[in-house]
Amino acid sequence: MSLSLTDLTWREADDLFHKKPLALLPIGAVEAHGPHLPLYTDVLLSLELCDRLAKAVAPKPVVILPPVNYAVTNYAAEFAGTISLSPNTAKELLSDIFRSLGRHGVEFVALINSHLEPAHINVLEEVAQDFLERPHVIFTNHCRKPLAQRLSPEFQSGDCHAGSYETSLMLASRSRDLVKKDKMKTLPPIKLGLVKQMKQGVATFGAMGANDAYFGEPAVSSAEHGEILWQTLVEIWLEAIKSEMG
Repeated sequence: MSLSLTDLTWREADDLFHKKPLALLPIGAVEAHGPHLPLYTDVLLSLELCDRLAKAVAPKPVVILPPVNYAVTNYAAEFAGTISLSPNTAKELLSDIFRSLGRHGVEFVALINSHLEPAHINVLEEVAQDFLERPHVIFTNHCRKPLAQRLSPEFQSGDCHAGSYETSLMLASRSRDLVKKDKMKTLPPIKLGLVKQMKQGVATFGAMGANDAYFGEPAVSSAEHGEILWQTLVEIWLEAIKSEMG
């Protein structure tokens, strides 16, 4: 059984919490994703993954929480519409959410994240490790090499922000109509060594040479490729959840 918390009355929520559901917390960002994807891309991807995970863990009860829409988002800060939090604010926000869930008896919460900025990942890893109250926090970083190797070559290269990796996921999601396909098909490849430049201290996408806020090859994206990626992401997350919950 899977339910969205926002659709419930408080009495229905109380009934669900008594069944000890796994809570799925979708996490993303409001951030520029090229000229072909919406600012809300990361949140939409996390919501899609939550829906797929909820079906995959059935019959275990699941509650899908409202998304965390904001994150540490510094690399795209120069592009209109991008909204960023400080790391401390992000940690406090998440910790307060966890405490509220704990008061209602939730024992496990999984952080379903699609925003891959290193400083944001650090926040999630730290809060998952440091939060010692109930609920137990589950997080897996699919950017780490053993997991990244199960995803696409573009993802492994790091040049994947709004590239074929994210665009294909969007095309295979319920948000597919938000992809500007005509624009997508005209975009040239942008391979600038995103991860290498991050390690060198280059602070923004613009300074890296990504003047349209994308990397990789969005033009070759497809729903078929996206579906394969979704299946792999679900597998990665199921492994993490089963490892933590037994």
